Amino acid sequence: MTVEVVERVVRALVVALMNGLLYFPGHRRVMQSCEEAVAALDAYLERQALLVLGIREGLLVFEGKPLYDLSLYAHRLIRTLRDHDAWGLRFERGLTAPQVRRLVEVLLEAGSASASDINGQLAQEGISGLALEVQPLVERGVAGAGGASQGGEALGEEEVSREIYTNALAVLQDIMVELRRGEKASFSHASDVAAGLAEAMRLHRRPLIALTAVKNYDEYTFNHSVNVCIYTTALAEALTTDAEEVVRIAQASLLHDVGKILIADEILYKPGRLSDGEWEVMHQHPVVGAKILVEAQGVDELAVNVAFGHHLRYDRQGYPQLMATVTLDPVTELVNVIDVYEAVTAKRPYKKPFPPERATELLLEGCGRDFNPVCVEAFLGCFGVYPAGTRVLLEGGCQGEVLSTNPQDPFHPLVRVTHDPEGEPVAGGEVVDTAEQDEAAGFRCEVVKSLLE
Repeated sequence: MTVEVVERVVRALVVALMNGLLYFPGHRRVMQSCEEAVAALDAYLERQALLVLGIREGLLVFEGKPLYDLSLYAHRLIRTLRDHDAWGLRFERGLTAPQVRRLVEVLLEAGSASASDINGQLAQEGISGLALEVQPLVERGVAGAGGASQGGEALGEEEVSREIYTNALAVLQDIMVELRRGEKASFSHASDVAAGLAEAMRLHRRPLIALTAVKNYDEYTFNHSVNVCIYTTALAEALTTDAEEVVRIAQASLLHDVGKILIADEILYKPGRLSDGEWEVMHQHPVVGAKILVEAQGVDELAVNVAFGHHLRYDRQGYPQLMATVTLDPVTELVNVIDVYEAVTAKRPYKKPFPPERATELLLEGCGRDFNPVCVEAFLGCFGVYPAGTRVLLEGGCQGEVLSTNPQDPFHPLVRVTHDPEGEPVAGGEVVDTAEQDEAAGFRCEVVKSLLE
């Protein structure tokens, strides 16, 4: 429960920060998010004297433990704090929403001011219940996040993957801010991210794909677009040896939903069912996205095609409505499959996520109507029913994490056991090949189901 409260605080701060960037710090949505943050803080500080969030190696740290998934969500907050040489945030009892809003405002307008300078400014204004951490918490005995080594040593696979992932999120958010402000957006960084991701996919395929298991996200995060990009790029790497083509595909899939950037927040993040009029607006985002990309410099034509056509469906009965029959390129039809799969497996405030096995059923049911059957077959052949990173329950009661897919049998992946039947963590758990058969030609240990967070 404690970590859940911390997540509420962080999520509210992230939304406040993004709305402050998009509009201005005094905007009603900023204040609303600050009120949500204070409500969560009050719930936590009823029993604790203070709440301290640290930053260690690009990750949020709470009570000595890294918060991996939440750190992906909060990358903009982490980056903003580190821009001011801050190593975290400290909250005490008695804070008000206007005081938290003032922190957001100062962070956005402080330029190159240091964490100490910002703390001094807040103290001068009588705000003493919150402060930026000016030293790494590890120096005070708080356990680090592990992973990347100190002293200039090379980053590990997981750290490299997280950095690529968060850079992609940052680029998409920067594009959104520029477009929402009526500025001419620069897509050159999107090209750089696509090239870097394509290269990393060859070197760090498993940890990159595992990051797509992060499904608990909310507004202004763009995790959906990055996850679609990772899935698509991984599949492209498996289907072609043409490195330049893989980069083109990576860029196109990363930008496939760029048209949603100009959809009003009230529609895009509405917690309930959209009205007919709102759906009509939403159905324009492929056209809006294609127009944005046509007018941009340095964007490949494939990205325009994918942005325009990824909701047309295999039978062309999707949207936008067409006056004539069109031929979609294979990449657009592939993104159509991956876009739907990723969306239905995501956790949103207004819907529960589909488990991977149910999402697979949806793809198979839609073959020949919604989806190109060849693309569905290619997707399942590459990722299986349970993609890498999926938590699963095994026969016998053990829990595990999927390491890789069995190309010959998408229902039987390679799984590392993480918890015993009593739910206790297992150090250095056994790797189980769920495709292994017994003497009676049955399977020795099958996946019972996936486990959602």
